[in-house]
Amino acid sequence: MWNGFVLAEVYPYVGLAYLTGREVDQVLRDEQITKVEVAEAVSSALAQFGLSLPDEDGALLVRLRRDGARPGAMDLGACVCVLQDGRLGLTTGDGRVIETAGDELAYVAHPEPGRYSQVLKVPGVYYGEVV
Repeated sequence: MWNGFVLAEVYPYVGLAYLTGREVDQVLRDEQITKVEVAEAVSSALAQFGLSLPDEDGALLVRLRRDGARPGAMDLGACVCVLQDGRLGLTTGDGRVIETAGDELAYVAHPEPGRYSQVLKVPGVYYGEVV
């Protein structure tokens, strides 16, 4: 499946926009609400195309690593970013990321350098590279 389709299916989960990841972290500290995890949106998007992935961040990360996910990049859309605390983000292809922000997902316009410990391509998603 093309990475643009993944993003198109994930964007409806996004309800907030922030300049920095620190702002998202503050929302998570301040709010006592159920988290919508990035994995939930990614899993739902892929399910429409017959691909099955876990809908919890921790389980998705384990699956990606187990399946040998290749390194991705911030300038590719629909790569999974791993935050220092284990939460996941999803790249939008322009250096920006979608992250968990309480009961919805947030668009982070300017993630801080070093915010993500790893960026991974999702197996089964086409990123436009020639093989």
